[in-house]
Amino acid sequence: MDSLNKTSTGVVVQVIGAVVDVDALIEKGIVKNPRDGVKILGNGQLTKKLTVQANAFSASAVAKIEAKQVVVDEIKSKLEKAEGVVLVSSRGLTVGQDTEMRKALRGAGVDFKVYKNTMMNFAFKGTDFEALAPYLEGPSAMAYSDTDATAPARVLAEFAKKADKLQIKAGVVEGTVYDATGMAKIADIPSREVLLGRLLGSMQSPIANLARVLNQIAEKDGAPAAEAPAEA
Repeated sequence: MDSLNKTSTGVVVQVIGAVVDVDALIEKGIVKNPRDGVKILGNGQLTKKLTVQANAFSASAVAKIEAKQVVVDEIKSKLEKAEGVVLVSSRGLTVGQDTEMRKALRGAGVDFKVYKNTMMNFAFKGTDFEALAPYLEGPSAMAYSDTDATAPARVLAEFAKKADKLQIKAGVVEGTVYDATGMAKIADIPSREVLLGRLLGSMQSPIANLARVLNQIAEKDGAPAAEAPAEA
C-alpha cells in the first residue's frame, strides 16, 4: 500500500502503482463506505481484494489505451497518403442511402469511414489536417482519396443533392483547409480525367482545322484530297 489520497471524487487508494476510486469499490460491495479507506492499512483481506481490483483496473486501462492508439495510427497512415480529405456528418441517412453513397465513393476511388472525434483529433495533431479540429462537432465521418484531391468533395456534393441529411463540414485539398463553402467550390472542379480530355480535345482541334484547309487547297488545285483526321 503506497498511500491514501483525497480527491474531488472521494477517497482513492493507490495499490501497486494503480489508482482505484473507493466510490467505485463501494458499488461492488468491496468497501462499505469511503471512511473504510482509512482502515485499509490494517485490513489484509481487504488489501488483497483491492490488489486484485487494482491489477484488473490497470490491465483494462492499458488495453483500452493500446486499442485507441491502433485507431489513431490507422488514421495517421491514411492521412499521410491522402490528397484530399472531407469531413461530413451522415447522421440521418437511411441504410439504403448510406449504401448508395459508399458505392459511389468507392467507384471514384474514395474511402469512407466513421471515426470517433477524439481519435481524429489526436491523429490530426501536427499534420496539415490539424485545422480540421474545430469542425469535429457531432457525429463525423472522413472521406479521403490518395489519387484525386477533389474526388471526395465532388462525389459527396453530388450525392447531397438527393440526400439533404448529408452535410459537408470542411476539408483539406492538397494541404489547404476549406470550410463547407470552400468545399462546395472545390466540388465544381472537374476530375483529372475530364480536364485531360478537354486539353487533348483543344490540342487536336487546330490540327483538324489545318487538315481541312489543306484539303480545300488540294481540291482547288485538282490534287487528290487528303483525309482529315477525326476529331476526338
